[in-house]
Amino acid sequence: MDARQRRSREKLRVALFELASGQPASELTVSQLAALAGVNRSTFYEHASSPQALLEELLRAELDAARQQYLTDIAPGNEGRAISAVTRAVLLHIDEHAAIYRFGLSEQSGESSLHALLSAHFEASIRMLVETGAVSIHDSAAGPSGAATGAVGASGSPPNTAAASPAGAAGAKATATADTPANPSLAEYAARYISSGTVGVITVWLNGPEPRDVDAVLHAYGQLLPGWWPAS
Repeated sequence: MDARQRRSREKLRVALFELASGQPASELTVSQLAALAGVNRSTFYEHASSPQALLEELLRAELDAARQQYLTDIAPGNEGRAISAVTRAVLLHIDEHAAIYRFGLSEQSGESSLHALLSAHFEASIRMLVETGAVSIHDSAAGPSGAATGAVGASGSPPNTAAASPAGAAGAKATATADTPANPSLAEYAARYISSGTVGVITVWLNGPEPRDVDAVLHAYGQLLPGWWPAS
């Protein structure tokens, strides 16, 4: 992207955030956005196919930056603090664009919905934690052979429940039985479970009284998270 394109994109970003704070992005027109940004319609199409598509791209870039900052190269033992820090950063991002997210997370959002965007972000973050080995999600009732055991997992979870632990932490160890095989989809289940619940918490928080308290919602959210999920 050359200097002219960067200047145009910044103008579009400022104009789009302003307009999308007052009406659903799916109702915005390219002409409306281009006029406020002071660019031509053809210039807009150099950046996106629609105002909604550009809005999602811009929001996703801010969310991705938070993930990159807090969830890259996590030192052993800092997994919970990193997860709490990135959650706080995302909440601050949402609070900054509260009007936009209220439109996008309302039951009437329709084509302007941002639910999938947020849910996908949290799912990707969880997968990143698992794939990089920062967090291990496993069947706490499964032994080394992949069969279930009657043991408690590393997190203290009861038998036949999920367990998440920092990289290198010991898993459940006991005599295996053959009746409950380990589920290879457990990490995917966990990613969808936590991400969908997180978006639900954010939606309620956004619709609550102002000023919104990030610390208060983090405290409440921490109480709702499963006991096997590492958080600080």
